[in-house]
Amino acid sequence: MSDTLPEVPSWLATAATLAVAALGTLGGFIIALVNRTPALQSAIDQRLQTLIEGYEKRIVDLTEEVHSLREEVKSLRQALDVARAVAD
Repeated sequence: MSDTLPEVPSWLATAATLAVAALGTLGGFIIALVNRTPALQSAIDQRLQTLIEGYEKRIVDLTEEVHSLREEVKSLRQALDVARAVAD
């Protein structure tokens, strides 16, 4: 029986090296994200606040438009009632 280990194919060694490099890169990326969390969170908070303010302003605009249209409908109904009364 021989005391030597079987030779590892070169493609397997290359694949293992690439896998270790990928895991190292992924780990570095995760560490970078964890360390940047406060800055990233702040940026996200600011963007969300901007979006919320925009939506709130749009809601106010649309609410005012609805009230305006309701008033217009009331005046048109009154005019229609007057026209019907005159026609009768």
